[in-house]
Amino acid sequence: MKFKERNYSTQIIRPKPTILKSSELDLLVIMTCWGESTFKDRVFEEIQKFVFAAEGDVEVTSPFEMNTYLSRDCNFLRMCALLINDLIYRGENRDVFTSCYELTILFRKKKKLSWVQVGSPNLYLYHDRLIPLSVAVPSIHSSSENTLALPQQYLGTEMHCHFQLGEVTVDPSQKLLLCTESSLHKDTWSIKKDDFTIENAFKNQIQLDPDSPFWMAMIDFND
Repeated sequence: MKFKERNYSTQIIRPKPTILKSSELDLLVIMTCWGESTFKDRVFEEIQKFVFAAEGDVEVTSPFEMNTYLSRDCNFLRMCALLINDLIYRGENRDVFTSCYELTILFRKKKKLSWVQVGSPNLYLYHDRLIPLSVAVPSIHSSSENTLALPQQYLGTEMHCHFQLGEVTVDPSQKLLLCTESSLHKDTWSIKKDDFTIENAFKNQIQLDPDSPFWMAMIDFND
């Protein structure tokens, strides 16, 4: 998976996502930390270790049962999100609330792309047209100027968490657009195939609201 990212900053503060791309698997992790945290590296390490063990048919210890209506890969991503939520909750926030995390994990195996999403970024698949795959609840915006827009879905503050997951077949002609904003500029929905680049989508998004910070990325499946 070829990955490009862009970040747009304004006077309004929004943490930039941290990215992990595995060198051994088609695994991409996008994590945004809100607050102070020393767990980033450990979170990435645990995700990669869990998925790598699952793919290698190594016995994986998990307190969570397999859901029969989900595929094997979706089940492992679901378990991974639940384990990470438990890790952050017990390790950082049990006594004093210090941080929360937005997390998206993308995993491709052959032609299947599986994902789990807690908060942003939102996922849009492009193949002749733009199709929303997974869209989170918009951030909470304060009426005060230059204030932080807080996420409504995140990991690490409760024993339970809300997430979205799914799986779709992808081919080399398709692309995946990721964006932390809940709305896309109208021109992005009508970009032609040959012009569907992160540069064009990024330029459009700035026009939507020049005062609003956002992060955007694009994945090209043409390896």
